[in-house]
Amino acid sequence: MPPPPRFAIPASHPEAALLDQRQKAVAARAQLNPRDAAAWAELTALAIEAGDAEAAPRLAAEALRLDRRNPRVSYLAGRAARLAHDLEAAATHYRQALRQAADFTEAWISLASVERARESYDLALEALQRAHALAPDRVEIRVNLGNLMGDRADWVEASHAFEAALALAPGHPAATLGLARSLVHINAFAEALRHLEGLREASPNPGLVHYLRGRCLWLLGDAEAARDALTAAWQVALAGAATNPQPVFDLIFESEDPEAGLEPIRTRLATNPDDPFLRQCELDVLIHAMRLPEAAATLLPAIEHAEMDRERAFSALQLALRSPDPALARRCTEYALAHTQGGKHPEIAFTTGISLMRLGDYARGLPLYEQRLRDGVMPGMPSRLRRLGRRWQGEALKGQRLLVWQEQGMGDVLQMLRFATLLKARGVGQLQWLANGPLHPLLAAQPELDAVHTHIGKVQPYDLHCPDMSLAPLLMRDIEDLPAPPAYLRAPPQALAAWQARLGQGDGRLRVALCWAGNPNLDADRFRSVPPADLTPLAAVDGVQWFNVQKGQPAAAFAGEPPFPTEAVHQDLRDLGETAALFACMDLVISVDSAPVHLAAALGRPTWLLNRACSEYRWGLGREDSPWYPSLRIFNQRAICQWRETLERVALALTALVAAAESGAGPGSGGAAGRTQVSEAVAASSVD
Repeated sequence: MPPPPRFAIPASHPEAALLDQRQKAVAARAQLNPRDAAAWAELTALAIEAGDAEAAPRLAAEALRLDRRNPRVSYLAGRAARLAHDLEAAATHYRQALRQAADFTEAWISLASVERARESYDLALEALQRAHALAPDRVEIRVNLGNLMGDRADWVEASHAFEAALALAPGHPAATLGLARSLVHINAFAEALRHLEGLREASPNPGLVHYLRGRCLWLLGDAEAARDALTAAWQVALAGAATNPQPVFDLIFESEDPEAGLEPIRTRLATNPDDPFLRQCELDVLIHAMRLPEAAATLLPAIEHAEMDRERAFSALQLALRSPDPALARRCTEYALAHTQGGKHPEIAFTTGISLMRLGDYARGLPLYEQRLRDGVMPGMPSRLRRLGRRWQGEALKGQRLLVWQEQGMGDVLQMLRFATLLKARGVGQLQWLANGPLHPLLAAQPELDAVHTHIGKVQPYDLHCPDMSLAPLLMRDIEDLPAPPAYLRAPPQALAAWQARLGQGDGRLRVALCWAGNPNLDADRFRSVPPADLTPLAAVDGVQWFNVQKGQPAAAFAGEPPFPTEAVHQDLRDLGETAALFACMDLVISVDSAPVHLAAALGRPTWLLNRACSEYRWGLGREDSPWYPSLRIFNQRAICQWRETLERVALALTALVAAAESGAGPGSGGAAGRTQVSEAVAASSVD
């Protein structure tokens, strides 16, 4: 009988000599008795420990052939398949092990890991819950649960899981790091920083610790210390980029201060000037640091003279989406568009679609936007589409029960709710909408929706489902097809009555709601939010009663109060239903590009958008109106991060609006009639 196949043991393995000795001994057993299933299983375990992804599955196959009823053998086959990156086979073997032994805790943990890697988050959660029921004191299970909740962007639940892990094992490095990361995502920056400081000497991931410290310090207002921490994160990421470049990409695309990477990158370029990876990193850092002229000077010659390149196409799109110059944006977008021919590179096609819509080309942009649903574009999307069943793709809807579900942010939901009336007109038998909790009271007040849910487990039976961001591509061919009624949302009646009673008829001043900052954890918030000091020009406008509707905890640069008196009503806005009711009582809403601007405009209230220079697709480039919202007026920033001049223009327009409202209301107007006259005068003059 020939000996069993040998597996490779890396010389760098800390137990290389012992592994080799054990392999020889067990292989001798298998050679003496080829039907010794236990020997083949032990050889499989040793091959897994050695990291031989080729030999381990072959050894596992022989062990399974000899003993298919042994849960340990099935479990080892799963581990061997996982090592070989065959996730489907791994899940199959783990489930077989669990059918043979339902109390096999390690198999449940491993199955959860595989399902998480497959982005089947609900199945991963179920497996972890079974493991926890079997071993409630296992720290590893709590940590894995926290990581899974992070994958699902449920950072509050993630923090609870990591806190439970730390209650079992105080100081546990992975749990501490996970908790700190979760706290960053729920804007608890000071508390996160405290946990990170304790990890600096014993971190399971030093690069991530430096990065998170940099984020916290930046958002807490210590830019100098943040730059030092992010530079250290760059040093770690670049040192390991040859084997794992992902940390470098994370720093480029997610860091509040991507410019911190320029010095470490250029230091390495000094000794490796032709390194294509470093050159690409330098270009992407320039783009994300908004050093757009330098980025364009580097990229445009390559676009003109070099061959088509995936990385270059993606960089061109990032530049296009940030540039306020339509000619440059179009040039970069057309280059990337050529890269999407033949259905390849769906991630580039999706981003090209966004850029085309930003340029006003919805006819070409909308179909490309649907490429986000393909594998490898948006994490978790393909598995979610499969779990929910049959997806609506534009076919006839008469009598069908349709579930529309929230795909992205709350502002996106508000923008897409306009299509509810059109769906009803197309004959939908029942229209359900699944959305985040703060949206529920508002959505429940919309008569077009037959049912509103905040959890998939509460949804009623349906025939078809559709992510809300697919409604526009499925119901429009071009921007001319956009349903844009003056108002398509209604405030909840009880909340509206309560706010009307609380505010009364007022004193004749314009009621203006103000939101100057967004969520600091969302991409590029530093470009869309306004430092309160830059609101100073508004203080000179008489005849305005200001209402502070700023929610959440802005980054330090945008924290504080405006330099003029405001009515602090933000603490009473528990959900978007309450906010809608307040906005319905306002004469004007002024907001940065965040959910409040969508809400106010969807209610048909006069709304002014403080729009960053690197405008989002829905606001276009250089437009002062919006096809999406008839009552919206756009004040475009003329230089990146320079808000004072924009606010001076807003102050002039507001002064004119006050004068028009006072003229329209007439002298001596008061009471309900006067309030109505003021509102009508504002509505008539706010969008010119």
